[in-house]
Amino acid sequence: MMTERQRKFREQYKSDISPLYNGLVHIGVMYAVGIAAVIYCISQLSTASWEYLLIIPVFLAGNFVEWAMHTYVMHRRIDVFACAPFTKGIPGSIISISPTMTLR
Repeated sequence: MMTERQRKFREQYKSDISPLYNGLVHIGVMYAVGIAAVIYCISQLSTASWEYLLIIPVFLAGNFVEWAMHTYVMHRRIDVFACAPFTKGIPGSIISISPTMTLR
C-alpha cells in the first residue's frame, strides 16, 4: 500500500546505497555493541541488590522508545521549529529528518 511517490523515493534511495553496505553486518554490529554495553554495565554492579530488577523494565522501555522513534520520527519531513515554542519567528526553519537530511 505504497504511493507512487513513496515507491520512487524508495527506488532512488536504494540506488544510492553503497555496494559495500551489508544489512546483516549492520545488525550484527548494533547487537554486538548493545550486548557489550549491557555486559559492561552489569559487570559494574558489584554491590547491587534491587538494582538488578531495573534491567527488564529499562530494556523494555528502551525498545519502546526505539520503536516509537522509528515509527513517528525517523524518515519523516517535519517542521521542527513550528513544534518548538522557543523557535517561533526563525525564518527558513524546515528540517527534514530523512536519509538525505534536508536543512533550510
